[in-house]
Amino acid sequence: MKKWLMPACRAAIVLLCTSNHLFAQHEFTVRGELGKDQQGMIRITYSNRGEMVKDSVNFKDGRFTLSGKITSPTQAVVVINPLYGRITYDQYMALDQQEFYLSPGVNTIEGKAGLKTAKITNGKEQASFRILDSLHRHFESLTEALMRSGQAHYEAKDSMGVQLVRDSMTAVHTQSALADSNFILSYPDCFVAFDLFVLRYETQTLKLPEAQTAFERFTAPIRESYQGKLFAARIAKARHLATGTMVPDINLLDTTGQQVSLSSLRGKYVLLGFWTTLSGGVPAFMQSLEQIRLQVDPSTLQIYAVGISPDWNFWTQTLSRHKSSWINVIDLDGITGTGAKSETAKAFDLGIMRLPQGYLIGPEGKILAGGLAFDEHLAATIQYLIKQKQTDK
Repeated sequence: MKKWLMPACRAAIVLLCTSNHLFAQHEFTVRGELGKDQQGMIRITYSNRGEMVKDSVNFKDGRFTLSGKITSPTQAVVVINPLYGRITYDQYMALDQQEFYLSPGVNTIEGKAGLKTAKITNGKEQASFRILDSLHRHFESLTEALMRSGQAHYEAKDSMGVQLVRDSMTAVHTQSALADSNFILSYPDCFVAFDLFVLRYETQTLKLPEAQTAFERFTAPIRESYQGKLFAARIAKARHLATGTMVPDINLLDTTGQQVSLSSLRGKYVLLGFWTTLSGGVPAFMQSLEQIRLQVDPSTLQIYAVGISPDWNFWTQTLSRHKSSWINVIDLDGITGTGAKSETAKAFDLGIMRLPQGYLIGPEGKILAGGLAFDEHLAATIQYLIKQKQTDK
């Protein structure tokens, strides 16, 4: 049996890496009995305490056993005779594999053929996972049918039909989101529901008290788990970034190689914007900043744009393709595949999927608003917030 560890992809994992020893490990066993003709190698992949674990064993006659330790139930995938290196989509879909929720204790995989048609059981986590999977498959089938219908209307140059399909697609997405919300509310003691809950917040900054209230609906064992502590840490960060708090200082290099601190702009309103060269949304972000520059008096508002990039030259080349007559600084390797690395990224709870994001800072260095969307309405929003602040004085 071979085991090795690889970095996990979840951005928030690094927040508690130094506290791994605080979470008890529980043994698990995966026992499989498939068709007699099944043989070769079977591999299981799962996340444990911020690390992606891969474990494999050779087997024959359809029988195998895998074992290990996890802190709590976690999503996993088993595959027979996996392929390595770059593979095509068709090759991936042809793999004999199945996703499931791995739980402490005994997990059984039974079937008369391969993994795709096998039944996996281990208690409430896998049972609830099957319910959620069934819901998602239902909405996926509706979406696929609408996409085919939309393509047919498009090819027939039926603009009204295309619009009706778009409206139907929006309705399906709304229904899917509502189904997820109901699932989360129905299973407060289930890690499947909690992981779905956390996934929802991967793409957004936390808004308090809504996020904390939703988090507290889960049972104590979930909140006190490794995953729960990670989310609690995000809530703690959100409190320090709430309206009225002092903004954490930033001191990074600009395009000339000179350090420019955020605190050096005290006395003026500042739009603090975070973006990344790793995203396809750069043009829209830059266009939004340009509109703000044109519509908001520069003697009142300064723009401090933090570009997160793995490469200095790529960052400067990206800036050169856009108008950027404001303060640009770089957070080099601030975020990697394992999450926030720099002090700036950690202080502002940054993640690749949560960029771009912005804050309006008052002249005294306090946060006036966070979670700003870089869209066509941002200039008007900033003008309103500044006027409101000046009126309050």
